[in-house]
Order: sequence, then structure tokens, then C-alpha cells
Amino acid sequence: MQTVVIGSGASGVCSALILARYGHKVTLLEAGREVAPLLRGFSRGGLHFDTGFHHAGALGPGGILRRYLNFCGLGRELSFKPYRQDCSELFRFVSDTGYEDVPLPQGTGKTTKTLASRWPEHAGFIRRFLSDIESAYRHSPFIDPRRMSAQSLMMPSGGKLAARFESADLPARLRSLLSARSIYYGTPPGRCLFEEFALVTHSMQEGVCGIENGGAALSRAFELALSRAGVDVRTGHKVTGLNASKSGVAEVLTDKGTFACEGCVYTGHPSRLPELLPQGSLRPAMARHLRTLEETSRFFMLFGSTSRDFLDGRSVLLCMSDDIENLFSSTDARHAWLHVSAGTPVDGRYPVFAVARTSVLSPEEAQGLESSGPGKKGGRPAWYPGWKDEMQNRLAGLIARHIPELNDFRVVDSCSEYSMRDWVEGSSGSIYGVMHSADNMPVPPFTRIPGLVLAGQSILLPGLLGAFISAAVACGHFTGYERLFRDLACANAE
Repeated sequence: MQTVVIGSGASGVCSALILARYGHKVTLLEAGREVAPLLRGFSRGGLHFDTGFHHAGALGPGGILRRYLNFCGLGRELSFKPYRQDCSELFRFVSDTGYEDVPLPQGTGKTTKTLASRWPEHAGFIRRFLSDIESAYRHSPFIDPRRMSAQSLMMPSGGKLAARFESADLPARLRSLLSARSIYYGTPPGRCLFEEFALVTHSMQEGVCGIENGGAALSRAFELALSRAGVDVRTGHKVTGLNASKSGVAEVLTDKGTFACEGCVYTGHPSRLPELLPQGSLRPAMARHLRTLEETSRFFMLFGSTSRDFLDGRSVLLCMSDDIENLFSSTDARHAWLHVSAGTPVDGRYPVFAVARTSVLSPEEAQGLESSGPGKKGGRPAWYPGWKDEMQNRLAGLIARHIPELNDFRVVDSCSEYSMRDWVEGSSGSIYGVMHSADNMPVPPFTRIPGLVLAGQSILLPGLLGAFISAAVACGHFTGYERLFRDLACANAE
């Protein structure tokens, strides 16, 4: 079967590799110059800086993400670096009188003990909450391939995360700690679905690993696996349309040629789909929904370097507010939470990535940039360069004042969501794409056009794991779910 995969991010590459494994003739189309442009990162001054990958959960031996990598033939090309067992995440809450550190270890039991020792009056709630998180993770069909079926492919509602806190009078810091991993997919805790939050949270609680040389190594592994699988990779091909009808998808049109196909996996941003398809292909309600999808939180990314090993094997979350909800609602950088981590050192210096999880632009400023249009770098307002420099200096100042362990930190570069929007073809600039929440209806992986399916972290689940799971769900439409999930369950996860 001739199948075209649109987009070479994690979900696109995974889709291409799965389909090739089951005998499909696969063409992978990418608008950028190289495969996996967001995951690839960039190099500056001899250091590699990651933009789309820093570390991930469920990458340890037996982890579901490790299983997907091995199933796709990627694992043997990668060297995994486990994060610290005693403190994989250090939360540093800043106040006028100083700061308080809360080091979170890996493992539900150890995390429970750590938090219960600090808030003994809430020990019972902490124990129940983390136990429910682990149970939801362990029993999810998305995590155990033996439980997967065509009937279990949509995320169950199961209520909001916020409902778990309604009857508990928790201190703001404890509530923020328990819901903190919502920042890893850009959804305010008050809007998170519990099951989805549980998948992200527990995966980051056990088996957290980095990859030696980060996204550069991951993108190289992608390229080698695609070559071995015989996938026809076409970079520099921007998709301009899909020739589809009620009988199915027939062709994918690009600015450099046309590709006939019997099936298509679309992994681009869902909002672009209505403009690519012939008018009337989608129901009006679905077309409107795709055009008005809500995006995840804004961000500002700072790149720098240090010779200190403080970030080796752990990340630091610098919390400028006790209440995590503030960082999703405020445009004041003083409420930001900085997620700071480091990559593989070179000649004694570590590349440092600091992501400010906050809306740093006012609505008026954001509207001014939006009107410039994707890719129109010259159309940005005159105030933008000065604003970017100010943000860069402000965030660097926060690191200098509140993470003295990095006392030789040097700034290398920075980027805003608009830099990301212009850099990654089809991206809206948000760090995690479409928001997954109880009141933002998810995009289903299937369309009413035969042979056209959707994948990517905007579809089922966020993050690298979500991208791989969505690819498996999309490909199961062509390979047969029972066979694919059986083979995945038997894949080596070591």
C-alpha cells in the first residue's frame, strides 16, 4: 500500500517506521530542510542546545517510551542517561525572604514520603492522590499495549484534576507541587483531565532520562532508522493540498510535486487541515472547530552555558509564585516558573535551557505579532527586538539571583514563541500545540475521508510519548490494531 506521511516530527517519523515495518511503501514529506526540525536543536560555540527535547519520563528500562523507541528500531542508536533517583526535580519557591527547596525523588513511594514529611497534616491526601495517579497510569490502555483496542483510543473524561482538590484545604505550595507537571503539556491545572495528567505525571515520576547529545542524537537516530526501513524521505516539500473525496485520499500536493497515495497520515497542526482539503470535505462544525483550537501556554526560552554540574541529572523549577495557576494567567514575568535543565557537557561546559512558562506578552503585544503572519520576520513591530533583549536579561537575572549554584552562567541566545513559529513550518509557536483540557474538545485521530488519519501531540496525548502513541493509533487503522498492539506488547523494552 502506498502511504504518505506529512510532517517529520516524532509522530511522523514513528508513523513512517511503523508502516514500513508492515510492508507499506512510505513517502515522508517535510517542509523544512531536515527531518525533525524542532527536535534537532542547534549548535553554538561548540555546544548543542535543544529546543524540542530536554528529557522524558518512561525512558528507563521497561518504560513504555523505551518500548516504542525499540519497536521503531531507534533504541540501539541512543545512549540514555538516567536522572537522579534522589532528586530528579528540584522545586525552588522564591519569596521576599529567600527561597524554599523541595527536592522530588523518583518513585511514588519516595515522593509520598518527601511531601508527607513536609506537610504531615496532609499526609493522607498526598498518599491517596499519588496512589490514584499511579493506578490511572498503570491501567491506561495507552500505557499497556495489551489493553489497547479500537474501542479504547479516545481519552476518557474522568473529571478534572481540580476536582481532586476541592474538598482538601491544601497550602498553595503543596497544591502547586502536586499539579506541577501540568506545565509539561501547557495546560492550567484547573482545566486538566485527571487521566491525562496522570499519564504525564507518573511517566515523569519514574524512569526519567535524558539522551546523550539530546535532540541531535534523536534526530540522527530518526534518519538512520528511516534509511534502514527504506522510507522515501522528501525534505523541502511544503504540502499545499490534499486531493481527497468521499472515496478516499488520492494525492498529496506539494510545492515541488504531487504524490499519489492510498493512505495518508497527517501530523501537521490540525488547524491547517481545512485549507488543505477540498471545500466540503469536512463537516462545517469540524472545520470551525479545527480553525479555532485553543493553543497551549506561551513561553520564552533562554539558552546559556555553565561549568557547574548542579543540573547534571536533574532539572530545577524556579517558582516565582506559590500558586501555579498564576503562571498561566499572568503576563508578568515575575510570576514565571523557569524550568531549567542542562544537556551533554563539552570541554567542561554544560548547555543550559531555561523555559519560562508564562504569557510574557500583553494581549495587545501578542495581537501585534500575530498580525505580522507566520514567517514574516521583517513584519514584526519595532519594539520587538528591545522587548526580547529585556526578557532575556530579566530571566538571566532571575537565574543569577536565585540559582547561585550556577554562578558562572552565561547567556548564549534566546527565542520567543514567535521565533519558534517562524522556525518550524506549520507551527503556531506554542510549545505543545493544541491544549488538552476538559473544555477544549480534542481532535479525533480519524476523519470521514477514507484513508486519512491524524497523528501528533495535538491529537491524543502531548509530549514525545504522546506523539509516539498517536502514531501507533493512526497506523493501526492501516495495519490492523490487534496485530500492531500485540507486536508492540512483545517488543523489547530494555
